[in-house]
Amino acid sequence: MLCSQLQVLRFLLEFLEKADTASWEETSPEILNREVKEVKQSWKLLKAEYHEKVKDIKELLPELLQKQHRLRRGKERLECVLQQYRQQREMAEAMLTQQVLMIY
Repeated sequence: MLCSQLQVLRFLLEFLEKADTASWEETSPEILNREVKEVKQSWKLLKAEYHEKVKDIKELLPELLQKQHRLRRGKERLECVLQQYRQQREMAEAMLTQQVLMIY
């Protein structure tokens, strides 16, 4: 019990040593109020910037979704054309093979 009380006392003494080193000018209400105002102003600027970016994203989103839809349709068309090309090539190769066999 005595040991834990000594540890608490040591902690409090260390805290008071550090507290004594702080100057009263740094902790005056005027300085603290000014710092609070600066922090609040910074927060307001960050919040406004955030809302502006959200607005920009909301404006761009429909356009991006339309582009994505057009790209998907283009991809599907290209896949269809590629499939047709492969079928035509296979048919042409088969016909060529038949012609070569007929010659021999």
